Amino acid sequence: MVSARHTHPEADFGQVNVLDPTGEAPLTLENQSTGTTVGSHDPIESLDGKVVGFRLDVYWVSWNFVAEEWAAMAAAEGARVTWWRHRPPVGKDVESLRAGLAAFVDDLDLGVFGMCNCGACTMWTVEEAITAIRRGRRTIVVSTDHFVSLAQTLASRDGHPDIPIKVLPFPLEGLPESDVRRIAREHYPSFVSLLKDAVPAR
Repeated sequence: MVSARHTHPEADFGQVNVLDPTGEAPLTLENQSTGTTVGSHDPIESLDGKVVGFRLDVYWVSWNFVAEEWAAMAAAEGARVTWWRHRPPVGKDVESLRAGLAAFVDDLDLGVFGMCNCGACTMWTVEEAITAIRRGRRTIVVSTDHFVSLAQTLASRDGHPDIPIKVLPFPLEGLPESDVRRIAREHYPSFVSLLKDAVPAR
């Protein structure tokens, strides 16, 4: 795991709110997404006026870069972008982490939870995404292709086997920033299509 510089998105993406928390079918990158609930009913037509929330972490700098690129393009479509960053909970921090997550989820229309790129980070990403799903938010998970099966297994264990997953190439971490941002831009059309088609919990 690489500890690299912290790049919290605070560029001009429109209105940005920063919240500080104190497989069974084979997948290919041609498919680039999974989740049988996707597109089954109730897709939204536009991000205009929607609150799109990005769940970040403290592990993967590459996910910061991807989220920054996607957030900028979502804002260009009229979305209001919000952020929340997971950190490993320690002791009494657990309650403040949960409170921060709840505030983040309550404020969003569409949730983007990343990134599944190791065992622990996949567990936290999926668990927190399911929190949003259970609160009725349209939600997707972002995973590198190496960890999709684990993400699906964890989601199935918690009763959500069809959780929509946007798949990014592995390895992503450690690539030059310019390459990661290019990959993010290339994947934006499939990402935003998956996000618009995510079905809220009923």
